[in-house]
Amino acid sequence: TNCNAHTVTFQNTSSTNTADNYLWEFGDGFNKASTDPTENFTHTFNNSHPHDTIYSMRMIATSPYECKDTATSSVTVNPYFSANYALASVAGCSPFTINVTNNSVGDTATYFWRLFDGTITTTIRTVGGTNFSYLLPVNTSNVDKVYTLTLDLRNSTACQQTVVKTIT
Repeated sequence: TNCNAHTVTFQNTSSTNTADNYLWEFGDGFNKASTDPTENFTHTFNNSHPHDTIYSMRMIATSPYECKDTATSSVTVNPYFSANYALASVAGCSPFTINVTNNSVGDTATYFWRLFDGTITTTIRTVGGTNFSYLLPVNTSNVDKVYTLTLDLRNSTACQQTVVKTIT
């Protein structure tokens, strides 16, 4: 799985070092030139589309006599998505209802919501990426209760993002 953004390290594995110029074309509009045959490059591919994107790369080696040889490869980057949500209020008197607005975008497939009170984790079931309200348990102590609400979002290719916010 090549989750978005996907970073790849490229290494020149040419069998001879007769070239003196190397042009790396990453297929996404970015290029890198080098004169060092042993130099490695790291490049990050981003996919802003709702589907897999295939980037075709080339490394063009040029000799002092303008002879050229090309090596090719490709990288597939999974669809863009971003996990995020908003709480209408993060503090209140018990009993307190949290109102959650799901602001996740992109290739979103599975939502896992967890509410943790320091001792017990409660799984909150929702249908897809809908907004929801949840009544927190009544706090019978004289101490403020602190909760964390966690969203684990997975897309269709099993890439995952997590967002955690605190509620008192």
